[in-house]
Amino acid sequence: MFKKMYIVPLLLLTIIGMCLIIKTSFAEEQKDIFGSISGKVTIENEITGIKGVYVEVKDKEGKKPLDIDETNADGFYKIRRLAPGTYQLEVEEEGFVTIIKKDVVIQTGEETKDVNFILTKPNSISGRVLKADGKTSDSGIWLIIKKLDSDYADSAFSDVNGVYKIENLPEGIYRLFAIRKGKTLGIKENIEIKKDTILTDVNIIISEPEKYGSISGKVLKSDGKTPVSGVSVFTFGKKGEGRDSLSDKNGKYKIEKLTEDTYQIIVFASDGKEIGSRENVEVKTKEQITNIDIITTLR
Repeated sequence: MFKKMYIVPLLLLTIIGMCLIIKTSFAEEQKDIFGSISGKVTIENEITGIKGVYVEVKDKEGKKPLDIDETNADGFYKIRRLAPGTYQLEVEEEGFVTIIKKDVVIQTGEETKDVNFILTKPNSISGRVLKADGKTSDSGIWLIIKKLDSDYADSAFSDVNGVYKIENLPEGIYRLFAIRKGKTLGIKENIEIKKDTILTDVNIIISEPEKYGSISGKVLKSDGKTPVSGVSVFTFGKKGEGRDSLSDKNGKYKIEKLTEDTYQIIVFASDGKEIGSRENVEVKTKEQITNIDIITTLR
C-alpha cells in the first residue's frame, strides 16, 4: 500500500516535468521564429541621441504600418517580434527631413543592429506672394521653383495670407515662378540654396496681364487743326462706367483702364458747357484705340 502511495506522486511529478520541458522548448522555438531591429537617432553633426522620436516599421512597399517605437533618453530604439522578411523603416520628425530606409532585412531569431537615422534640417524657401502694390497678399498662386542645372522642380500654392513654403530642396541655384491659370505673373531669379538653408521672406510681386483698353486722340477747334488744351474729356460706357482726362498743351488726351464696352466721348469746357463729342467708340480687352480726334465748336 505504501508503495502505491509513493508511485502516484512520482508519476504526477514526471508528467508535470515533461510538460514544462515541452512548453519551454516550444516557447524557445516560437521565440526563435522572430527577429528584432535596433538603432539610434541623432541630429546631423551631433553625437548625442535625440529622445522622443518615433521609428515606424512598414511592409516592404511602405504602405502598411506594422509597428512603432519611441527613442529613449539616449536616442536608442528597438522593435521586437518581427517576422523574418524585408521591411521599410521611416522617421518623420517636425523640423527635419523625413528619412526612409528601404530593404531592411530581418533574419529568424536575430537582431538587426545599427539601423541608425541621422536627422537633417530641410533646405527650404518661404515668403509671400504680393500684388503689384507690394503690400496686398494674393492667394491661390502656384509657385514653381526650378533648379537651373537640372530638371528638378518643386511647387506649392500660396495660402489665404499669400504665404508659401517649399521644403527639402537640393543644393543649387533656382528660379521661382508665380503662375495663375497657366500665365506667369512673376519671376525671381538666382535663388541660392545651400546645405541647411532655410530662406524666409523671399517675397515675389506679381503683375496681372493687362486686361484694360484705352482711348486717345486730340481735341481740336472747329477748323479741325488747332489744338484745344485744358478741357475735360469724359467717356461714358453703355455698361455705366465713366472715366475722364484733360487735354494737354498739344490738345492730346488719353483715357486708360477702360473695360470692354462701347463708349460715348464728351468734351466739356472749363465752364461745364459741352463743346464736342464722339459716339459709339468700341473698346475691347487690351485694345489701345488711337486717333479718336474730337472737333469742338470752339473757333
